[in-house]
Amino acid sequence: MFRGIHVWERDTRIQIWGRDTRIQVWDGGRRNTSKYDETLSFLYGLFLKAIDKDWWIHGVKAFGDREILETWYNLTKSNRNCIRNSLWAILKNKTEEKITSEVALHFTMSSCPNSSAEIQQLYNLCQEKSKNFVSKIDDTFKKLPVSIQEVIKKLETILKDNSIERNEEKVRAAFLPILKSLLEIPDEDLQKLADLYPDLAPIVIGDLKQPVRKIIQKLIEYCTTGNDKVFEEDEDFKQSMKKLNPYAKENFEKLLQAIENAPEQDLPEFVVKGIEEDVDEIMDSIFMPVYILLIVISIFILLCMLCCISICICVLCKVFKCRRSSDDQRSFDLEQTKFL
Repeated sequence: MFRGIHVWERDTRIQIWGRDTRIQVWDGGRRNTSKYDETLSFLYGLFLKAIDKDWWIHGVKAFGDREILETWYNLTKSNRNCIRNSLWAILKNKTEEKITSEVALHFTMSSCPNSSAEIQQLYNLCQEKSKNFVSKIDDTFKKLPVSIQEVIKKLETILKDNSIERNEEKVRAAFLPILKSLLEIPDEDLQKLADLYPDLAPIVIGDLKQPVRKIIQKLIEYCTTGNDKVFEEDEDFKQSMKKLNPYAKENFEKLLQAIENAPEQDLPEFVVKGIEEDVDEIMDSIFMPVYILLIVISIFILLCMLCCISICICVLCKVFKCRRSSDDQRSFDLEQTKFL
């Protein structure tokens, strides 16, 4: 369903390379970068944040629930690892049987009997916090116009339906009525949505409303026909996606900025130390293969460069030797001629 986005990204990359080869332009002492360069810089910035341990530690300290963090880090490291491994085993479960929170609780308690009381306490805390969170979501949901509520309910029903997983035809058929419902939302309801959430105003009532409708129409066409070439053949679709790029980038940067500026909680020292240790371990386990791969690639590139340099030196030496031999032979012939 989202192949059209990848097609657009690919075509955009080709067009930029073909149309605008400027990487940097200096104007009045300031550097103006091309769109391609800006996109690369943005993606590079995201990558740097993804591998920045301090950024993740700050996020946990700012947004983590204090009660849950204190209960979790009151456990010994071995007990925490036991619980973590049990939960990971549940997540990796390949059976089609739905695993409820109660089943997960009993499995974890039986796997880690030394921490059964703490596990029960953590479970009760998580249940309480999730209920409060769901209650806030419900309050927000009730403020939305009825037509938008109906669309969200349809989407929720689809997401709960496990029967459509890994079946592209069923996925297209399930999303088709939702996409059509999006186009049928009355303008007054879109205005109410924009009033509730001003950040959405550009795409629901502003200049980006028509590009969004064009994208939805193209997705409807794809869900109806199953032909992903409809994205490649429609220049308006590609232009609509391009127009949405700055909006998406701006709001994503706002989100990152809000996370960075969020105040940290005054957590106990043992909690802070535990957070730092866990983030270190998790980040190392995730990115260590990437680091190793980058090192291997760097060594390979270095060896290739050395081989190229060696080959060039050998060729130059051979050419120089041949030329010198030729000059010596010419000198010898000249001497012979003079002698005669």
